[in-house]
Amino acid sequence: MRWLVLSLLLILLSGCEDTIETEEGDMDTQDSPQASSDTPSPPSSDDIPDSTPDTEIATEPNADTGTEAKQSIAKVADPWSDGEIERGVHLYWPDNADDSRKIVAEKAVRILDYVVDMGANSITISFPIYMDNATANEVTVGPGTPTTSRLEEVLQQANRRELRITLRPLIDEQSLIGSGDWRGSIMPTKQAQWFESVETLYAPYLEVAEEYEVETFVLLAELNSLQQEERWSSVISAARDAFSGELSTSVNWDSYVAGNLGPEVDVLGLDAYFPMDIGDDATVNQLVDGWDHWLNQAEGHIDISSTLMHEVGIPAQNGAYRKPNDWGEGDQELNETVQERWFQSACSIVRLRKMKGIYYWKLDFHSDPKQTSTDENRTSFVGRPAEEVIKACFEELS
Repeated sequence: MRWLVLSLLLILLSGCEDTIETEEGDMDTQDSPQASSDTPSPPSSDDIPDSTPDTEIATEPNADTGTEAKQSIAKVADPWSDGEIERGVHLYWPDNADDSRKIVAEKAVRILDYVVDMGANSITISFPIYMDNATANEVTVGPGTPTTSRLEEVLQQANRRELRITLRPLIDEQSLIGSGDWRGSIMPTKQAQWFESVETLYAPYLEVAEEYEVETFVLLAELNSLQQEERWSSVISAARDAFSGELSTSVNWDSYVAGNLGPEVDVLGLDAYFPMDIGDDATVNQLVDGWDHWLNQAEGHIDISSTLMHEVGIPAQNGAYRKPNDWGEGDQELNETVQERWFQSACSIVRLRKMKGIYYWKLDFHSDPKQTSTDENRTSFVGRPAEEVIKACFEELS
């Protein structure tokens, strides 16, 4: 009898264990009790379709919500490699000191995702540096100059997206225009002191450029009056000691035509604001002829194919062909076709002349391309027909 009771107990216990195992197995197939249709889980690698290899899952700052979340990072579909054309957008970043580093990162994510979506493989980041006046003997950082730590936030996001990066310090003109000057007419009274200040200012930015694998650092931009000075050799030497990438210059269109090309560096950049005495209804072919007219004048002292179009920009307004660098300060009527055709003709010239690349000016670092209004900002191409021209250009040059 005792043996029979023990046998029955063993059978009952065995059945309970099977029930527990079955219930635990069912639990594994259900969603977490904290998840709901209103709060979806972050996407896993299984959620990413095989047809989108140029994405990765990472924690990204979100400019719209101010939070961080796991989301896919869009990368350049065809990253730049040595010898390929640079298909670029020129980003201008006057820093806002009120922005926390987190906000800087959020803005970088927002603007760089837009750049990648345009089909670019490259970006130039210009940021302001300062002189007190046209004869000042120092170049200094100022209210709009990003610190190196804040710059690191942007470079990190650009690297994640596999964008080719160029850094370009640019002398701000607000303190110069009152005397009728611009960065191309500065003339420090003590040039040795001025050049020493340039070396000192550049040093930490070159170190950051090296650390974040920046491809190109621009040593001078539109400095017509100082481009022939021998003291640039010292600046170049110091830069090469700190930075293993390309060194470049950006010369203004008039210096380019005149052969005032500045010191010999790895890459010559052109800020291409060639004036054309042509009507607002000019065709793209007529504009291409205008580009050829100016470039033919430069052929005597430069191999056009070795030149990089570092700035191609124009305001969307009447009369802009005659003065492409008049940034909408006049009372001319809005004309988006002017900008559209200028951009299209510039792309054609880069292709026909087999130039090193093109960077469209300009994209404001602080802008939101999804919400930017172009009614008053004549310099912007965001949301205008020129935006589609840029996309088509990048596809054509790829």
